[in-house]
Amino acid sequence: MDEAWEVDGAPVVTDCDATEVFELVEAALDEVSSFYKGLRERQDNAAVYEVED
Repeated sequence: MDEAWEVDGAPVVTDCDATEVFELVEAALDEVSSFYKGLRERQDNAAVYEVED
C-alpha cells in the first residue's frame, strides 16, 4: 500500500472555532481525569484501612 496520488480539491480552511473545539475536548478530559482521581482516592483509602487492621 505504498501508493501516492494527487487529489483535486480546495485546501481546507479552518473557521477559527478551534477554541470551542479545544474547550469541548478539555471538558471531556476533565471528566476522565476526575473519574481516575476518584479511583485513586478510593485505592489510597483502602490501603490506609489495610495498614490499620
